[in-house]
Amino acid sequence: MDINKIKTPAFLKELNIRQLDDLSEQIRAFILDQVSQSGGHLASNLGAVELTVALHYCFDAPEDRLLFDTGHQCLTHLILTGRSRQLAPLYLNSGNSASLSRTQSPYDVCDASRFSSALSYALGIAAARDLNKENYHIVTLIGDGAFSLGQSMETLKQIGLQKRRVIIVLNDNGMTHFTSDSIVRENLSKVRNSRAYNGLKDGVKTALRKGKHGDEVIGKIHDLKERIKEPIIDSRFLKDFGFYYIGPVNGHDFRSMISAFETARKKDMPVVVHCLTSKGKGYPLAEEDASGKWDHVSAFDIRTGKARSIVPEGEISLNEFTAACIEKAMREDASLVTVAAPKSFDSHLDHLFMTYPERSFDLGPSQDLAADFAAGLALSGMKVFVSTDATLLPGAYDQLAVSLDGKKLPVLYAVRFSEQSNTAEKPLDISYLRTLKEAVVAQGKDAAEIGGLVHAALNGQQFFLLCLQEGNIRKEMEENVHPIQIGSWDYVITRKSPELYIFSCGSPVKRIARIIQDNDLNYSLVNTRFLQPMDYTTLDAILAAGKSVYIYSQNDMNSGLASAIRDYASRKQIPVRLCEIGNRDHGKEDIGKLFDRIEKDRKQSG
Repeated sequence: MDINKIKTPAFLKELNIRQLDDLSEQIRAFILDQVSQSGGHLASNLGAVELTVALHYCFDAPEDRLLFDTGHQCLTHLILTGRSRQLAPLYLNSGNSASLSRTQSPYDVCDASRFSSALSYALGIAAARDLNKENYHIVTLIGDGAFSLGQSMETLKQIGLQKRRVIIVLNDNGMTHFTSDSIVRENLSKVRNSRAYNGLKDGVKTALRKGKHGDEVIGKIHDLKERIKEPIIDSRFLKDFGFYYIGPVNGHDFRSMISAFETARKKDMPVVVHCLTSKGKGYPLAEEDASGKWDHVSAFDIRTGKARSIVPEGEISLNEFTAACIEKAMREDASLVTVAAPKSFDSHLDHLFMTYPERSFDLGPSQDLAADFAAGLALSGMKVFVSTDATLLPGAYDQLAVSLDGKKLPVLYAVRFSEQSNTAEKPLDISYLRTLKEAVVAQGKDAAEIGGLVHAALNGQQFFLLCLQEGNIRKEMEENVHPIQIGSWDYVITRKSPELYIFSCGSPVKRIARIIQDNDLNYSLVNTRFLQPMDYTTLDAILAAGKSVYIYSQNDMNSGLASAIRDYASRKQIPVRLCEIGNRDHGKEDIGKLFDRIEKDRKQSG
């Protein structure tokens, strides 16, 4: 089948089991090929192929509502709903995203969401359905990592209390790379690993299918299986919430899934269908991965698994360098602890966790817990380093504002930005961080500056957010790290009487400087490394000069700086000519836009 010719999932109803298996292998090969060229979420998508096909086979989307928690396992859904071309490298390189979006398709009930929020969406949709006296199914596919989070537990309780007819499909691959010591995770592990139950179930099925009426008999003994299951495995915690439990089900076997989903459709109560899948299925390197390396990948060679873009000699990723700075600091200061929320492969914290296990904590994607946990540590005399992803941080805004901002606690957040931090429709905007009035928000342009910012944060008494863009820098020697005054900007290029000023921060600064120097331009360049607090002494001098100011923002790191400067100038009653050049292309810098705009303005002005 030509994957690119699929328009809707309606054709699935006409396929038999063998054809469904064949289609799944084609989809899996297609996903592997496309992601290897462009990068993206790989392992979770490879593992959820049959599961997603079975959902569309058994339910009638978009009339039935299918929700995908976080969107990390939605590529098969995109393909089946006619959007295979969104996986193509040319599409993604144009600044678009292969993700869920209500504006793109009626099959997308909600946009890509943060962990565990899809269950809450499902509860709200179910309440609206029941109020409107409608009758459609609501199905949420959620991974085992998100299923164990606090919001999931709160929502399960409410679904059960309200007796909403919601079907939750738990995709349990047993390979979540978040911390897995919760009671929920322990219970799921018991189910997955119960040899007595699984051996009995598989053995009975194998024996019966050898007989003439085997499949028919298997259907007849379903009730008996349910009766013997309870004493062997522990699914009581789901029943306590008021759910009917089905499983565990082989998430790669269509007969098992179709039978389970058909049973779920008939229940007039909340249902959990517990499906066991193999993360990274079909690609041995991803299947055998225990580190999370293949969860989200850059472009790579399928045969060798090696990244297509090789880090140049003498360079290091921003995240790796920051982790090395923290590990050195932990070696010198026994009061420093590390909190990961979560510890992902690209955080480069594995060695640190191995070296200092007692002072290293992986809390999974529980941002609210991480913020309050960090506050508790700091209140007890510890210095705290927290590593998290920019897409997850908004989930902890209340805790950041109440527990950390203005409390004079030594807590350093390293906020990682990556290609997945933006989508074409909604670039990640971090200007909300400026509402944390006493928080320090900064970004370094190179290793020396990042080292200096880490040093300043760990030796102060303030809540500090260090933003780290995806990319590499040259690893300068430690003696190049100099103390940095909080709130200070830095002139990178100073002209005696500049034609205009350019503000930027992070890795673009050196590239902008090179263009100015190579073309002998009469521009002054200011490294606005602190978004908050701003360097008002430097700003006052620049505004007094009356020249135009251009701000180049990489992925919204400087987001909010322009409005902050305008507000300040307005209060001071100082006229200001300000132009912000924003970058929205998934972290791919296009500094040429900045100089094109400057040249355009020069021509227009005469």
